[in-house]
Amino acid sequence: MNKVAIVCDSCCSLTKKDASKYDIHLIPTLFYINDVEYNPLVDNLMDYEEYYQKLENKEIVKTSCINPNSFVNAFTPLAQQGYDILYIALSGGLSASYNNAFIAKEMIEEDYNVNVEIVDSMTGSVGILISAFEAVKLRNQGMSALEIKKAIDKNKLNMTSLFTIGSLDHLRRGGRLSIVSAVLGTLLKINPIVTVNDMGKLVVESKHRGRRTATNYLLNSVIQNANKNYTLFIGHTNCKDEANMMKKSLEELGYDVYMDYIDHTMGAHCGPRTIAVFYR
Repeated sequence: MNKVAIVCDSCCSLTKKDASKYDIHLIPTLFYINDVEYNPLVDNLMDYEEYYQKLENKEIVKTSCINPNSFVNAFTPLAQQGYDILYIALSGGLSASYNNAFIAKEMIEEDYNVNVEIVDSMTGSVGILISAFEAVKLRNQGMSALEIKKAIDKNKLNMTSLFTIGSLDHLRRGGRLSIVSAVLGTLLKINPIVTVNDMGKLVVESKHRGRRTATNYLLNSVIQNANKNYTLFIGHTNCKDEANMMKKSLEELGYDVYMDYIDHTMGAHCGPRTIAVFYR
């Protein structure tokens, strides 16, 4: 049985340092600010605080999916070393990257005697890490790429993803909210809770009056529903103090919590001052 290489794209919000620690390979998802291209994995990239300040200033930020050629370039060195490949993708309901990976899969499997397995995470950002860390654990137990894929596919719909959005404007620009609803929501100080449905797409689950009410809803959702046997994940877009308070509250209740910034791609769509929780 071949060794297994676990691959994610930078939408998983994992730092290069942590990716190396867990032996996870990353593919960059490029983004553009005022038509200037940025690679989120280069060492001299702006920090997240600067990036989200640009969003606050309403600078034009665009994102892109990973094209088939980029997947081929990422998978080829691993295949040449004899690795089977397990790629855990940003939800296929949110990005074309998932489908593009299958084009590369066919090419790599045709040219090399390896298997390429592709998992639709059905979520995004830090939520992808739930599947990625499970994959690392199963790989270290000696499972094959196909066995790991089957195990992740079996469990992924048991995961809950909840976001509270800092600004309705980013939902409107992403086509998930009309301009009238965005204006009225802003005037009424409505904070929506966004989730990922069974199709892997973002939908508004509920609406709450005021920021504190929305963040309390996230906290209570975790306390009422999360399994303490699993690590839960908190992601944020430049609201570190709020996220840390939530993390501290949950740790005091006995939860194991992983917290980090939401990546550039997902952050561009949900906007600054977003807090997200992902749990089983």
